[in-house]
Amino acid sequence: MENTKKISIFLFAAAFLLVLGFAIRLGADYFQYVEGLKNHPFYFYILGRGATFIAPAVLCTIGGRKLRPAHVKKDKK
Repeated sequence: MENTKKISIFLFAAAFLLVLGFAIRLGADYFQYVEGLKNHPFYFYILGRGATFIAPAVLCTIGGRKLRPAHVKKDKK
């Protein structure tokens, strides 16, 4: 039980770091993007970075939620 809790926390942290990396990398792409020199619009960069960073973050979040211990309740009343 303790091991799954640690893995769940690790997966949530990995998902957070992936989203943070997405924002940083997309910001770097934005500042390097020159509209006249590129053949494709900027949203292609967003789609590519989303596939690189956001898709694994979603998988980590799903895995973290599945491994979350059963005794953690959503409503603490």
